[in-house]
Amino acid sequence: MEKDVLVKIVESCLSIDQSSAEVYGALQESFADHPLRSFWQNMKEEEETHVAFWSELLELVKEGHIPQFFDRPHVFAEELEELAQKATGQVAQAALANSVDAAFLIAYKMEFYMLHPAFEALFHYASGLPLTSALQNPDNDYEQHLGHFIAAFSKYGGESAEMVVLGSVLNSLWLRNRELAIQAHRDPLTGLLNRRGFMMTVRPIGFVARRRGEDVGTIILDVDLFKQLNDQFGHQVGDKVLQGLSKRLTEALRGSDVLGRHGGEEFVAFCYPVDPASFHALCEKVREAISATPIAGQEVKVSIGGATGTIGDDVEGCLEALLKEADECLYEAKAAGRNRSIVRLLN
Repeated sequence: MEKDVLVKIVESCLSIDQSSAEVYGALQESFADHPLRSFWQNMKEEEETHVAFWSELLELVKEGHIPQFFDRPHVFAEELEELAQKATGQVAQAALANSVDAAFLIAYKMEFYMLHPAFEALFHYASGLPLTSALQNPDNDYEQHLGHFIAAFSKYGGESAEMVVLGSVLNSLWLRNRELAIQAHRDPLTGLLNRRGFMMTVRPIGFVARRRGEDVGTIILDVDLFKQLNDQFGHQVGDKVLQGLSKRLTEALRGSDVLGRHGGEEFVAFCYPVDPASFHALCEKVREAISATPIAGQEVKVSIGGATGTIGDDVEGCLEALLKEADECLYEAKAAGRNRSIVRLLN
């Protein structure tokens, strides 16, 4: 089953990070009287935070709240299981490390294992989830974690040419993995989630809303007369308007809301939690924030359709119904003269 293979992938990621925490704990003991002791301790604490993140993510996967989204899940599962076994073997080696270079080579292997593309894909995906673990933004957190390691690697382990090359390779691989993950889920023009990334992010939040019995809201927004703007001023100006609009939308919505580019000049947002009684006011606030001042030198007006309600047992069906209702409300707003928002309450 697809869920089973995703469980195996996350279990291996958890195992690798658990081994990493143990490795850094062993290195902390080995360098008790060395300036590096506090560094290894910090690395251990950071890995323990990662372990809490993977543990929480694993529970969500087992409960079926996260879809299997990897293109080659079985290949990834096999690769990660092998890496987890190698990581376990490094724990005993760390206890025997008797030099700075030996310690950093072991630590390098652990960080290298975590450069498997599955890690970054899951970090990137989970960045939008309402997690309770201390790792609130796994993508940014691991970037900082790796940055700490490379800085120490360069300071203490970079005396030989080989060690300098290893540090450079590690950083390059991390940046490349992150770039690939972003390309798969982000719109290249605006940097917002694309349609695939949006739905992948929203689905597990929908399960959380269902469990808590809280209302959610969907917004679909379309730029009024965008074709005329493109025809009159050119596509470069149109692109700048879309980029500026995405920034203004991000500022107008809450940090907990999920924003994406639906396609063309359409944007979509998922708001959770919401108060149904004030949801129309939220949509009006967004509309007015966009038209308040010109964007890329152009006066921009938008029409908005919204829908709000609770999530039932069929989470995906409810999400699709809310998005469909918001789309129909958008059509009504356009037909009624544009530059307005229409919202409907479901169930």
